[in-house]
Amino acid sequence: MVKSTATTRPVRICLLWQHPLVLAEFRRILKDEPIDLHALRIGTGLASSLHEVLPSDASLFVVDLDSRGSGEELMPGLVSLGLSSRTIVVAEEFSDMTAFQLLR
Repeated sequence: MVKSTATTRPVRICLLWQHPLVLAEFRRILKDEPIDLHALRIGTGLASSLHEVLPSDASLFVVDLDSRGSGEELMPGLVSLGLSSRTIVVAEEFSDMTAFQLLR
């Protein structure tokens, strides 16, 4: 009898972070999970180079927005890439205007 040696590929998550504690907390929480975490710090110019730096095979994108809304310019760029991945946006709070813009 031949045994199946199917291997499970880790889920690839791309974390776009601003605050260092967000990255540290994601790593701490996911350390024992079969996750391939690709982390990029949100900074000036990232929105214009998304197609070059983002992993196209990520299953999930997590975007850390700060209270000033920095990073909102990433969302249209992320959508324009046409990836089939899911996106989660985390923040302490959203204004109504910001929330509606993120739903597009």
